[in-house]
Amino acid sequence: MLLAVAIRPAGRDLEALMNDSEPVDLAVIGSGGAAMAAAIAARQAGRTVTLIEHATLGGTCVNVGCVPSKTLLAAAGARHGALANPFSGAPTSVLEVDLAGLVEQKDELVGRLRQGKYAAVADAHGFDVRPGHARFTGPDTLTVDGTPLPARAYLIATGAEPARPALPGLDDGDWLTSTTAMEQTEVPESLVVIGGGYVGMEQAQLFAHLGSRVTLIGRPAPAAEPELAEVLCAVFADDGITLVRDRATAVEHTGGQVVVSTRSGQRASGARLLVATGRVPRTVDLGLEAAGVATDGRGFVVVDEHQRTSHPRIFAAGDVSGAPQYVYVAAATGRVAALNATGAAGGRAATVDYTGMPSVVFTRPQLASAGLSRAPLRVPSPSPGRRAARTGQPRHPRRGQAGRRRRHRPRARRARRRRRGRRDDAGRHLRDHRRNDRRRRRRHLGALPDDGGVPAPGRRAVPQPDAHLLLCVRSASTVRALTVVDLP
Repeated sequence: MLLAVAIRPAGRDLEALMNDSEPVDLAVIGSGGAAMAAAIAARQAGRTVTLIEHATLGGTCVNVGCVPSKTLLAAAGARHGALANPFSGAPTSVLEVDLAGLVEQKDELVGRLRQGKYAAVADAHGFDVRPGHARFTGPDTLTVDGTPLPARAYLIATGAEPARPALPGLDDGDWLTSTTAMEQTEVPESLVVIGGGYVGMEQAQLFAHLGSRVTLIGRPAPAAEPELAEVLCAVFADDGITLVRDRATAVEHTGGQVVVSTRSGQRASGARLLVATGRVPRTVDLGLEAAGVATDGRGFVVVDEHQRTSHPRIFAAGDVSGAPQYVYVAAATGRVAALNATGAAGGRAATVDYTGMPSVVFTRPQLASAGLSRAPLRVPSPSPGRRAARTGQPRHPRRGQAGRRRRHRPRARRARRRRRGRRDDAGRHLRDHRRNDRRRRRRHLGALPDDGGVPAPGRRAVPQPDAHLLLCVRSASTVRALTVVDLP
């Protein structure tokens, strides 16, 4: 039984709301994780809020993302566990998969959560959810189905949707996205998945565990540590998933089959095709040009660290702003945007702290991580003196030669000479302190300059965190390597 959710204003009559000329403090376009977090934060600060949703209440996560995909993954994992049961004394059996029944069960769960976690939350916090299509018709004018909605600040939280890659022959036949794949009522005999990101990997293993013969084209888990990605590739091989580590270049629909060609000339065929090559922002017909809101080359809304767009009264949050596409990141950006847009942040503007940001790929076993990977961390270049010793350059090069001219400080040199032989209160020789000071200076040698521009000569740009983060990342890698071991 499916649960239908009617989007209605909370606490006020719809007709009265449409005729209300008093501007709200914050008008939010969208009703997903970022929009809901923003509305809750604004209401807790005593501000008035209106959400505008032209489709289904709840956005990506509850409707076509986290909730439905993890529900089907859990069902497929239970079937796979029964097939691979290693305990003869506790036998299990597996019957034919009823995908239509699983999809119906998934839809029931989605309906319950949509009602309990979105519609009921809007009522409890007292903000309105207005149905209709929102569009900017000018720098300070937002309309909903043609009716102006005055507001003191605006928030764009429309999310993202599956991308349509420019592959020759792709639109000559039917193909699936991560959204439509979870609406199928029959398990395909074979499936070709284009895309090795977390969506592609989850969908590939989902259908493999349901009984499909799956071929995955792309680089598996490109954002993960290489060692962990290889462990997951070995698991996929055990599941019978064929990995083609190459880029798809063309699609051909012939004889009831889909044939995908790769850059190296390999060909993979299957009964159905699923494309999971990323997500693009939902900004169609929002009137961003009329509002003076800038977007980047991929169409994502450009924001600063306070989630403000190029328009001072328009903010953006969640997937549409180019933030990492996780529901908890969307919620964090939505809250920050609401606090800054309504002035509830106070004298110091709110920002999102991405330090230690977690991520999970819900394969079986799960692939989890936190913080930076080793790839973005680059070791600083050696100091000019050590580099000169290695390359044969003068230790103190003069002007016009490689390196930097070193200042001579006779007063500091004399002070160091006077300290020779001294010991501190703990009895340690001051020479040990000087050695530690030199180590600390070398450790911070590669820090980025304050202006964020080009590093000084002899330095290599590295991320802002100190070098001790590298040890934390390596420790975290060890932990993640343990988490991917699936014990019987």
